[in-house]
Amino acid sequence: MLFLASDNLRKGIEYAVHQIRSKKVSPGAKLRWMRALTRQVEALVKVVEAQSNIGSKSGERVDLASFLSSVQSQIESPVREARTMQNAVSEFHDVVRQASLSEGGVGSVGRRRASRSW
Repeated sequence: MLFLASDNLRKGIEYAVHQIRSKKVSPGAKLRWMRALTRQVEALVKVVEAQSNIGSKSGERVDLASFLSSVQSQIESPVREARTMQNAVSEFHDVVRQASLSEGGVGSVGRRRASRSW
């Protein structure tokens, strides 16, 4: 079940990145997609952590790191975007950085993000 969740989250992340990079999507919709992308990355890290807790292969964690770095490279910092979009992008980069460090888990990032006002 966790493998299915992992695959579906990866597909959702790829679709969100596609929407964020699309020129046909409005800036307001891109902001919503960026926020959804951040939540999906948090969920994916939690699923991979759950897989490792039940004794799955550690190769999934290495695969997660390469996947997240490829996603992060596709999301550029918007120079001309509104401040809210810049904040959303920096929040995404914080989540990826926290996942790569694996200090405190993603739960601490989620709690910090939940206390922020968008």
